[in-house]
Amino acid sequence: MNNDNNNPIRIVSVKQSFSGEVSVRCSNDAAQVMRDILTSMIPTFKIGRQLAAVYLNTSNKAMCVEAITTDSKEARIDTKGIVKEALAMGATAVIIGHNRPSGTMSPTEADKRETKKLKGVLDTLGISLLDNIILTSSAKYSFADNAQRSLA
Repeated sequence: MNNDNNNPIRIVSVKQSFSGEVSVRCSNDAAQVMRDILTSMIPTFKIGRQLAAVYLNTSNKAMCVEAITTDSKEARIDTKGIVKEALAMGATAVIIGHNRPSGTMSPTEADKRETKKLKGVLDTLGISLLDNIILTSSAKYSFADNAQRSLA
């Protein structure tokens, strides 16, 4: 598949809805929700590039988690798709994340730039971007926990 405009091409998009029983109180909770959907619903978690978005209500309860597999070399943030889904769900907050099959924990400049862009768009709509989490097979990196300025 050709991806000339650097937008994510959705090869697989999986959504899991929740009935309000999953609370997201910290980055560990968010990472676990993302890891669960990425590993159980998309079996290529360790070898492919996947993105996840957790849509939260005012009580920080997960309403829906969406996992997207892309064919791009970098896990790009699908700003339009995330905004569209957040509005459709009536979400008041979003947490995004992506896997890093290489095991590298540090965010790239592209990670920081795209996070800042998504945060700006969501802010104008009154929706908070709470975190961007990088997942490896055994660990996580949280923008919020590490005070990344792209979330400020």
